[in-house]
Amino acid sequence: MMGAPRPRRDPVPELVLLATGAALFAVASVLDLDGLFIGSIFLCAFAGLAALFSSRLAQQSLGTKIAATVIGLAVTAFGAVWMITHASSIEIFSPAVLLYPDGGLALSGLINSVTHRAATSR
Repeated sequence: MMGAPRPRRDPVPELVLLATGAALFAVASVLDLDGLFIGSIFLCAFAGLAALFSSRLAQQSLGTKIAATVIGLAVTAFGAVWMITHASSIEIFSPAVLLYPDGGLALSGLINSVTHRAATSR
């Protein structure tokens, strides 16, 4: 017996964040604001990857969405700490690379958890 199909969700919030990051990137480039420039790059990377993850994650249970958020945040924090503490070393394959996909996973999990709760409260 097949279960009911899980709801599908378009990644609209993720794409709005991606567009916001692109706009901030342009502003930072024009105004020569390094902090905003770096932040906009991270926002674009996380939002773009979250948009890729969201369609699959939207079909999962709330527990899975929360677990994805927690795991994504933990690995993102690990990657950020590694990046900061090893900034002067030259490594081809660094654990800091985990920062990007797991930042997208955390963002996707967070957005999907919020939309899941909003959809079930109706």
